[in-house]
Amino acid sequence: DLSTALSTCITKDGQTTVTADIPMATHKITGLGDATALTDALNGQSSWLLFDQQTLTGVAFADFINIPATAINLKCVFELKPGTDAVSFSLQTYGADGILDTGATDYLFAANVSNSLTTPANFGSGAGGSAILITNGATVDNGVASFGGTFEAVGIQTLTYTKFTFQNSYLDSGGTIFVQVEGAGARAEADRITGVRITVSSGVFTGTATMYVGT
Repeated sequence: DLSTALSTCITKDGQTTVTADIPMATHKITGLGDATALTDALNGQSSWLLFDQQTLTGVAFADFINIPATAINLKCVFELKPGTDAVSFSLQTYGADGILDTGATDYLFAANVSNSLTTPANFGSGAGGSAILITNGATVDNGVASFGGTFEAVGIQTLTYTKFTFQNSYLDSGGTIFVQVEGAGARAEADRITGVRITVSSGVFTGTATMYVGT
């Protein structure tokens, strides 16, 4: 009996391996560390798992590729400074075949733009494109104020039209008008996302970009 009891208990030093699901009966696991792998349990502050963080210097694009099939949602956070004034930034995705989506109607999106001088205006509304335009045309300033924002995509493994949102802020090419962009749309490709590319319309950029995945 003692042998059976010892061989079927969960030990605090991890010597025994759990062989079945453990019903918690509404009780919590407390003091849980942050997840470091996609198969780790998530605590309240690590619902997004760090996938890749890049420091970028003089690049024309940044790629986050080989996103695992266990990832369901994506969130990319970026802070970028273009090397050329009056440029635009865009996002593209890689399909299940590992090829960048560049078709003329691969993305549908609409965005609302507000700035410090004029009333809000839409851009890209209802239009298809080969990329997701995340700035209001070729307008970003290359001064000390960087271009920053976030991009989120949900249900990237569902093999349907993946939905996404983005939110960005920057100074205009004159360096005097603050611009805020909020947009949403869908990727018109019926396969899963395996990667994301951030690209600039001309020249290069520097900064940081971080990709998180959620399950």
